[in-house]
Amino acid sequence: MLALLALPANALDIQKSSQIGDWQVIVAQTANDGLSCQALLNASNGSLLLWGSQDRNSITPLVGLGSGYPKGSRAVVNIAGQNFEFHQPKAAGANRFSPIAKADDAKIVRSLASNRNAKVIGKGKGGQFTLRTKRMKQVLSFFNSNCGISLR
Repeated sequence: MLALLALPANALDIQKSSQIGDWQVIVAQTANDGLSCQALLNASNGSLLLWGSQDRNSITPLVGLGSGYPKGSRAVVNIAGQNFEFHQPKAAGANRFSPIAKADDAKIVRSLASNRNAKVIGKGKGGQFTLRTKRMKQVLSFFNSNCGISLR
């Protein structure tokens, strides 16, 4: 389960972990961000990680496209029928891309929540992947009930 976090094991204290459909979800106390909720949806060559902290009361979608992308790499990911630009803000080796426009965080999460048949379509070094985001409302309920994070 720690692999989904992309954090050193000593940086967090997992308090709860469970499964909601295909989503792996956890609640953890992190060293830098306080109480955190995370949900991971995997495909063979891509992933969607939703991360939020109680301190920020917001959820950031992160897309995994594989490892080895240099800092500054960009990708366009189609989420629920709309294209969003993502970038790799960390040093080479990390595999999580975040939305370039911070305002897109909430747009993406709302779009996924309002469309029960939403898909995430991305393309990385391993090829194209498609994720079906079933049970999104239950995942957001998990974030709300365990970390006090709600959509604004």
